[in-house]
Amino acid sequence: MLMLACQSKKEEAKPPQPELTGPFAEMTFEEETYDFGKVIVGGKLSHTFKFTNTGEVDLLITKAKGNCGCTVADYPKNAIKPGQGGEISVTFDTSGRMGTHKKSVFITANIEKKTKRIFIKANVRPRNEAATINKQ
Repeated sequence: MLMLACQSKKEEAKPPQPELTGPFAEMTFEEETYDFGKVIVGGKLSHTFKFTNTGEVDLLITKAKGNCGCTVADYPKNAIKPGQGGEISVTFDTSGRMGTHKKSVFITANIEKKTKRIFIKANVRPRNEAATINKQ
């Protein structure tokens, strides 16, 4: 019987990553999760997350991206000084998305952990439930 040995692909040597040392900016949010509750399918939902730079240096956000194409974030492009606040606006398109959803927005910035995550939630219901949802 002929046995073939599997060759494992050697990982390419990666240069060591430098340790990040402070001081860092820090994002402190008023809330990290927002629940829209029951909503009717087909609309766009938006919520603004407010935060403060509670760190020691200017906060520089380089990216804010939803975990799917239905979730889009708009973020400040300018530096936010320590003690100052900012806002990240998140829009969720419910078109074609029925059921309970929890979406993430990943924020990349000069913070100690490099990324911060905020969430939106919604229970997307069919149009025929509009009358009962509006009464609540």
